Amino acid sequence: GKQLEVTYYLMPVSFGLFQTVVRAERDKREATQRTLQREELQKIPGTLGDPIRVIQNMPGVARAPYLGGQLIVRGASPQETGTYFDSVQIPQLYHFMGGPSVINPEFLDRLDFLPGGFGPRYGRATGGIIDAFTRRGAADAVHGNLKVDLIDAALFLEAPVGERFSVAGAARRSYIDAILPAFMPDDPENGSISVLPAYWDYQARADYGKKGDPHQLTLMAFGSDDRMVVAQKGGQAQRDLQISFHTNFHRVRGAWTWREGRASNVLMPYFGRDDQGGEMENQGTVTFSGSGISWAGGVRDELAYELDGGHVARLGLDIVFNRTDIHFTAPGVIPDYRSFPGADPIAPPMTIARLMHESSWGFYNEWDLKLGDRLTVMPGLRVDEYWVGKRLKASADPRLLVRFKLFDQTPIGVGTTLKGTVGHYSMPVDAFNVDEEFGNPDLGIPKAFQTSLGFEHKFTDVIDLDVTGFYNRRYDLVAGSSKVKVLPDGTVKPEYFNNDGLGRAYGIEVLLRHNLTEHFFGWLAYTFSRTEEKVRSDDSFLPGNYDEPHILTAVAQYRFGNGYSVGARFRLVSGRPFTPYNGSVYDSDANRYYSLSADPRSGRNPLFHQLDLRADKEWLFDLWKFGVYLDVQNVYNASNVESWQWDYRFRERTGIPGLPILPTLGLKGSF
Repeated sequence: GKQLEVTYYLMPVSFGLFQTVVRAERDKREATQRTLQREELQKIPGTLGDPIRVIQNMPGVARAPYLGGQLIVRGASPQETGTYFDSVQIPQLYHFMGGPSVINPEFLDRLDFLPGGFGPRYGRATGGIIDAFTRRGAADAVHGNLKVDLIDAALFLEAPVGERFSVAGAARRSYIDAILPAFMPDDPENGSISVLPAYWDYQARADYGKKGDPHQLTLMAFGSDDRMVVAQKGGQAQRDLQISFHTNFHRVRGAWTWREGRASNVLMPYFGRDDQGGEMENQGTVTFSGSGISWAGGVRDELAYELDGGHVARLGLDIVFNRTDIHFTAPGVIPDYRSFPGADPIAPPMTIARLMHESSWGFYNEWDLKLGDRLTVMPGLRVDEYWVGKRLKASADPRLLVRFKLFDQTPIGVGTTLKGTVGHYSMPVDAFNVDEEFGNPDLGIPKAFQTSLGFEHKFTDVIDLDVTGFYNRRYDLVAGSSKVKVLPDGTVKPEYFNNDGLGRAYGIEVLLRHNLTEHFFGWLAYTFSRTEEKVRSDDSFLPGNYDEPHILTAVAQYRFGNGYSVGARFRLVSGRPFTPYNGSVYDSDANRYYSLSADPRSGRNPLFHQLDLRADKEWLFDLWKFGVYLDVQNVYNASNVESWQWDYRFRERTGIPGLPILPTLGLKGSF
């Protein structure tokens, strides 16, 4: 008469909880669009689980020095590449001093990397585009995880609220600034000092409506805060140095998606606040101080309509505005006259206060034309109006993408597609460069012409090859100027800046990739490229600051089962150029040596090479799992030169190495 109730828990094939894998060919709106899924983003060796740092392992991306987070895409400078979070542009991707990205990995749905040739949906960039897309909160039950390592701790939670409403949130806080001082050497006489990062970030998202509903609403808030902390231990002489620098940003984004028949529309308004400031003090004297507060906002709207024959027409609006209030004090300009022998010239401090307004109105139109079963042509046009200071600038950027299938893909996924792009790109000039007093209000808009040609070949449904050749010409770039110009009233004023800068990059990118399966994923990326630039039209081209002709990256991870997995990353990269010295001259009046520079960027750092390893172990319980990982960067402790230290006569030099071997142990629990 007794009833027995038994609950069975099934052992999953994969240890990724609540995971659904769907493989299908997604329509591509870009010629070269490299998309990484969340499972791939979190376990790449050498990235400490950071999702966006995986982009630095893709072809076309130059290696940033040390642990820097600069994104140097196809020869463009970091500020020429647009960074987006759910299609909202953000001011920074990484926390200070090589820290993680400002986005919790658990929030990511996918990461789209467009190294060039992107369509008119994106603007205000002449390099590449990175767009991190977040996912909705769980619709079935409450889930979450906690990650703790030697640097920071992060928490993520998600839950459904009724049938159509879901919420998710994440927070992270670093504590290396509290731990590391305890391990600093105790030198009572000389002391020890270190500059450490302290950061936190958060994301919160609420969604209404199920996927496929005619109307869906999203509200999301996210932000980040960074500070530099000076850790000192012992030594009175060291205590005279005080450095404080902070930056933070906050954004609130809404989204309304509706679908009616063949039409669909996505409306995304957003607003936020940025705050930056800092101060440097030496022996009681403030040598630099500054602050800037910006209010930012905008709206994006895209209407798409499906026509007969599989064609799609898109019409979009992209508006941004910024109001920035800055104040800073810095050392003044040293006078030109000769000071008394042995004495240092003195200049009064310079104080600047500005209220700057910037806005941009972008309109774009794009057509997705299916001309038969094999040919896709996507012409588009983007028009932008820029208000910077008191001047109005405008640009019209036509773009074209063509994809042609040599033969239809078979049921096992084999197929070859040719692809090509040509397009024009522009971006606004920095507001400070057009300042009436310290800039040039007549500056034009920096522009770029980009073109690419390549092919994609699928060997199987999980193995594919992508080969792309590219040429980028960036022109009308802002460059420093020593010229003067005559104003309408007849007075003469330094020009400070002009549009004589010119850059070009060309090369070929190869990506052989094994997509995520039950046991393995990885890729082999190789880039051959040359980056050249000049600051005056009559100059000859010089290697760019980040010119790295050869970049080879191999990434792999293997799951053995029972929660065990290992991964490796190996990088082999050409050294960056630098300007060496050819000795010096001695000035007896000042009692110092002045360097004599060789030809600009005529030297090059040695070859960079580094191996990173990662091992994971996960234990699965009835309703939760626990994991531990060890991530070791620079396993064999290669001494890679990042910069040079010269002796006081500028005759001998010593290489300053980058990151030594760096092991990181972390714990993670999920339910």
